[in-house]
Amino acid sequence: MKETSKEKIFEYLKERKRDQDIIATRESEKIIKFHEGVRRGIEMAEAAFGNLEITEEDSETYHNGGLHAIHEIAKKFNLYCEDICEKDINLEEKCERFAIRIMKKFGRGD
Repeated sequence: MKETSKEKIFEYLKERKRDQDIIATRESEKIIKFHEGVRRGIEMAEAAFGNLEITEEDSETYHNGGLHAIHEIAKKFNLYCEDICEKDINLEEKCERFAIRIMKKFGRGD
């Protein structure tokens, strides 16, 4: 093999390694931003509901609001959610099941 061909191969491999590093960095940044958004949402919910006493009427409104959010997210990502929304379980369980469905669709769940 000529020295110039060998040098070109090594240069090509270096470039691919550099490209892969850039891709990995971008993907890591996306994951970090995603989790920062989730954390921020939880913090906002804590702030909004921290000192709130929920009555039975408020509880129904909260539940309906949660179902509405599930439906809107399902529409946005073309996911089926009726089976989860119609189950006779509390809203937190519905949200957990729907989150699992989202993770499976995007390759982050079992």
